[in-house]
Amino acid sequence: MKNILSQSKDPITLSFFRIIFGICFLWESIYLIKINFVTVFLTNPQVHFNYDFAEFVKPLPSGLLSLLVIGLFAASLFLIIGKYLKVAAWYLFFTFSYILLIDKAYYNNHLYLICLLAGFFAITSSDESLSVKKGSVKHIPNWHILLFQIQLVIVYFYGGIAKINPDWLVRMEPVKTILAQKAANSALDTILLSDAAVYFISYGGLVFDLLIGFLLFYRPTRKLGLIAALIFNIMNAWLFDDINIFPFMMMGALVLFIEPDTFRKFIGQYITSIKPIDASSKSTIPVDQKVVIGLAIYFIIQLSLPLRHLLFEGNTEWTGKAQYFSWRMKIQTRKTEQLEFAVMNYDKKEVIAVDLRSFGLNDDQLRLLSMHPETGIKMAKAIRETAEKKGLRNIEVKAKVKVSFNGRPAQMLYKDMDLSKVKEGVFEPREYVVELKE
Repeated sequence: MKNILSQSKDPITLSFFRIIFGICFLWESIYLIKINFVTVFLTNPQVHFNYDFAEFVKPLPSGLLSLLVIGLFAASLFLIIGKYLKVAAWYLFFTFSYILLIDKAYYNNHLYLICLLAGFFAITSSDESLSVKKGSVKHIPNWHILLFQIQLVIVYFYGGIAKINPDWLVRMEPVKTILAQKAANSALDTILLSDAAVYFISYGGLVFDLLIGFLLFYRPTRKLGLIAALIFNIMNAWLFDDINIFPFMMMGALVLFIEPDTFRKFIGQYITSIKPIDASSKSTIPVDQKVVIGLAIYFIIQLSLPLRHLLFEGNTEWTGKAQYFSWRMKIQTRKTEQLEFAVMNYDKKEVIAVDLRSFGLNDDQLRLLSMHPETGIKMAKAIRETAEKKGLRNIEVKAKVKVSFNGRPAQMLYKDMDLSKVKEGVFEPREYVVELKE
């Protein structure tokens, strides 16, 4: 294993992906500024749905948050040119992770992946080529590239594992619903609504996710894997309107699976200014034992986290239990038909409807209340706290949230009970969630 990690590699493919990643993050930072992310998503809401392990993470004052977002833009530029690379990468990793940890409403698998990749760039040498760095280009140890490759394959593979469920395999959901939504605004409606399209995307997506890693790592099938991955991500970019930079970043990442020497010859035909690699570089580069141990621990965690839902009962897509950080991508759709919270004031025998917008909640947070039931508990506690400040005492906080899940008839999400008294935690069962009707 250590021999594989210490093999010397031309850094050009990693450097090329650094540029692609920097461009994608630049795009993301501009998007955050454009939608006024700091105000709408971080400072306006009076309630934030924190992760259990990050309850202490709170939003900074608006001015500081705005500076942090502008800093993301600047750090992306430095990443692209390869200047102050380590500082820029660490800044992206810590700042973007902090922003995402403020509220679960902003979680997205591709944003989680961005945080991880930013951390990878902080500990690897991707500025040896295609950068403003002076001097000859030096080889890098193979683990610098392997780190990215394995992580990307994990994303795909666990995305496939998550699809092995009755909804995906038998009911063809959420593919049917997604294609129907796409067909409504497409000239290809007849094709998209056909059984052939549903079966192709359902089973084709499953097979792709499970096999693409093997195709990319095995040299005889690598070209087939690269072509398949390009087609897959182009289709994702067309099908989904909410994944932003993800398919483009994943297409750019395919360069990591191309032999660096081959890529250098190819790109050298078009960019004559590429520096030649230092021929005196060693064939192997010693790898510290601490690095080996660190990589082993990291990937054990990455391989274990997506499986933790097996410790809990119920459909994890419905209950939301152990769903984060698990690469469970695009395997559910929900349509919210009712979203109401109310305070039951038993002293005056009255029901007080709660205006959720009065808490400054944005659309993403409201959507989360019907997607991840634990957020309803946090909301109910905030409502109780507000009511008690107004002098109400003998009260309960209940919710009527009616949701259609993966094409099923709409049903209630929360049981008829005082949600503000529910104990919610990492290992607590979600007994307050109504059982999903099959």
